[in-house]
Amino acid sequence: MAEESSNYYGGGVVQKPVDDFQQIQEFFSLCVRKWSWFAISLFIFLFLAATYVLTSQPVYERKASILFKDESSLSKDFGMFASMGVSKGRNNLYDEMITLKSPTYMIDVVNALHLDMNYTTDGRFHDHVLYGKSQPVVVNMADLNPTDNAEMLLTVKDGNTVEMSDFKLNGEELNSKPLSAKMGVVVNTPLGKVMVSATPAYQGKMDKPIMVQRVNLDATTKRYVGRLKTEMPERRASVIELKFEDVSPMRAEDVLNTLFKVYNQKWIDDINEQAVSTAHFIDEELQLIENELSNVDADISAYKSQNMVPDVATSTIMNMNKAETTGSQLMELSNQLFMARYIKKQLSDESSRFKVLPANSGIDNSSVSQQILTYNEKLSQRNAMVANSSVNNPIIAEMDQELGATRQAIIASLDNAIATIGNRMADLKSSESQAKSSIAASPNQAKYLLSVERQQKVKEQLYIFLLQKREENQLSKVFTAHNNKLINPPAGGLSPVKPVKLNVALIAVGLGLLIPLIMLFIMSHMDNVVHTRKDIE
Repeated sequence: MAEESSNYYGGGVVQKPVDDFQQIQEFFSLCVRKWSWFAISLFIFLFLAATYVLTSQPVYERKASILFKDESSLSKDFGMFASMGVSKGRNNLYDEMITLKSPTYMIDVVNALHLDMNYTTDGRFHDHVLYGKSQPVVVNMADLNPTDNAEMLLTVKDGNTVEMSDFKLNGEELNSKPLSAKMGVVVNTPLGKVMVSATPAYQGKMDKPIMVQRVNLDATTKRYVGRLKTEMPERRASVIELKFEDVSPMRAEDVLNTLFKVYNQKWIDDINEQAVSTAHFIDEELQLIENELSNVDADISAYKSQNMVPDVATSTIMNMNKAETTGSQLMELSNQLFMARYIKKQLSDESSRFKVLPANSGIDNSSVSQQILTYNEKLSQRNAMVANSSVNNPIIAEMDQELGATRQAIIASLDNAIATIGNRMADLKSSESQAKSSIAASPNQAKYLLSVERQQKVKEQLYIFLLQKREENQLSKVFTAHNNKLINPPAGGLSPVKPVKLNVALIAVGLGLLIPLIMLFIMSHMDNVVHTRKDIE
């Protein structure tokens, strides 16, 4: 039971608290009496909602799904090319999501599709975007700088003549009379040299003028990067979903398709970077070895002609075989020693700090090979970030320190490898010396030729080795296995995603009912005038 409060006034009248249910009934009755307020409010807000929907350009969404291959799939694709130092690349999906949204990739998309040029016509409620099959003309403004913004109004007079007017450059109107020009002909305008060309969609006439806008490259790239979204729909799957919103559904599809092509092209470029560095090194060394081989061949031929050296006696065949086996081992170690010293020299050279190392070094040391592969991958990531930022970026500075530490570690490993190879070569040379000393019956000329011919074989083996690597390197440059596959091409519904008509209508209805309720609630609590006997009671 509700408590009663006794307040005594003149006449001895007792005032009882008004029941809550009674207050609700009275407020509901007030709302019913003021039904016209609700009707007017609903009409106003629904009218505003309809105006907003009609005047807003519809925005469409297109989605595409990319499957990134895991390590096992990449290993199958690369196969024999793994021994050439062809890197499998990144497999972190978060890295790939950041990479796909990189302005470096999007600027290539903008340039490929000429997205810095916008074409629109006036509509009844909002501007209509002309793109693809609905775009009748293409305008080329060759004299503008990449940072310039420009506008002009284009009117098609007849089948081959257009009129240009209302020129603007970087927001400033340029005082100029309208200019007439033929399609496909360059004409001088306040915006520089301009050429208007017809597209396959041109029907010979245009009912409305076309507003041509040229937006600077940086702003265009940022705008399109902002419209792109990357998501991982399933955490356990190696799939990234791309979403792009645009007022033109065809342009949205073109952006996603072109972004996929640009990503794959840059993937190939990253792979070929190591191949190009290796090819440069091989070509230089082949030229040097060719010259050295020519000199050795000439020395042997001249020596044999002067001294008439006969073949090695049969009695020395066994010792010669032993020397030959030792010599083959020395050749292999000599190749390894040559590559180890070359890589160490490149690591110590300041001018080559940010150049990738020859991936297939031939050094019989798995630790060194793994260190070189890791160093090349880190260096490629660092160079890619420098292209999107600057060397003053703290992240790049940290990566430079890590690369410096890695270089020192590789140099230390190479020193150990060089020392090990030197010890093995010393042992083999000692064994070879013993074999030579056993050839007591051989003439001095044979011993001399043995030494010279061994040098010749070393050069020939190294020459053949480099020729083989050059062919493998050429194959790796044309190898085009990608680390991804487009499993769902860009697609989307026919209905726009913005504005959502149902949401706008619900908001309008909600506001149309809420505003009168608030007003009546405030009025009922501020009303202190006695209207009926019930108010007195």
